[in-house]
Amino acid sequence: MYSFSSAAEELVHGKKSQPIYMCVFNNWVEIVGERFALISKPHSVYKQNKEKILKVEVVREMALEVQHESAAILDAVNNAIGRKYFSRVKITVSSQEKIID
Repeated sequence: MYSFSSAAEELVHGKKSQPIYMCVFNNWVEIVGERFALISKPHSVYKQNKEKILKVEVVREMALEVQHESAAILDAVNNAIGRKYFSRVKITVSSQEKIID
């Protein structure tokens, strides 16, 4: 598996590598921890008014808790990247009971 920290390091230093969003998607468990990875997953990345937004899919029952922790999730993702890449996290509700088996 491609290491997120080395991928982020390459991106920050301008070497050709996976796009940042792929590093986030592929290393979600390592970034947010197993507790949040069981109930959430990155869904998409988009720009709105020059802000990069990470859309996170969350199981319905835990959406409020994850919303309250969205600042911590944003910090974890940006820290893993090594710079402030995303401006915010947007929560979307999943119909699944569990995100990862």
